[in-house]
Amino acid sequence: KDKSFDAKFLASKEKRYLPQIAVGFRDFAGSGLFTGEYIVASKFYKNIDFSIGMGWGTLSRNKVKNPFTVFSDNFEKRTLNIDTQGGELSPGKYFSGQAGLFGGAEIFLPNLKGARLKIEYDGTNYSEEGFRLGFGNAELLTKVQRPGSSRINFGIVYPYSNNIQFKLGYTKGNTINFGFSIALGFKDKDPVIKKNDPYEPVKNAEAYKVV
Repeated sequence: KDKSFDAKFLASKEKRYLPQIAVGFRDFAGSGLFTGEYIVASKFYKNIDFSIGMGWGTLSRNKVKNPFTVFSDNFEKRTLNIDTQGGELSPGKYFSGQAGLFGGAEIFLPNLKGARLKIEYDGTNYSEEGFRLGFGNAELLTKVQRPGSSRINFGIVYPYSNNIQFKLGYTKGNTINFGFSIALGFKDKDPVIKKNDPYEPVKNAEAYKVV
């Protein structure tokens, strides 16, 4: 996997008794090997942010019937575009095929400078993600995929500063992940570049003045 085009849109903001609704797309301009779509609802209660959603494509592990089949039979099956190198939109396959459920909770830990604990019921369908039998690189096809022993993932995020965060996770019941993120912004930058060169008077400056 190399590049990926992802997008997430806010459908409705969280209200007192109603959750926030968002719609997202993973690798939506690819061949379909890593593509996934999802609809997720989130609600904040005290210091916990709860989320539950439904996914398609690579997010369809915990399988349920696709509710969009009520509107059209075109949502019954999901097609794979094998005649592309990526970078092409395929709206005909979005939200189609088998659907799956996922959920999680993000717990903001008190007195720890914004640190938070994450618990997730993983909806990623690892058996269908990437190169499937008959397509792609032969070496990748023959590699044995490390199976997951659990669908529950754990993680912790520690904000070192306003711009730097460290992340530690335990996923699939057998994998430890570590990472960090750096956020940079330019809104406080002065667009005018100051010059420190000494001032040099212009000769015959009076001749350039407009009367």
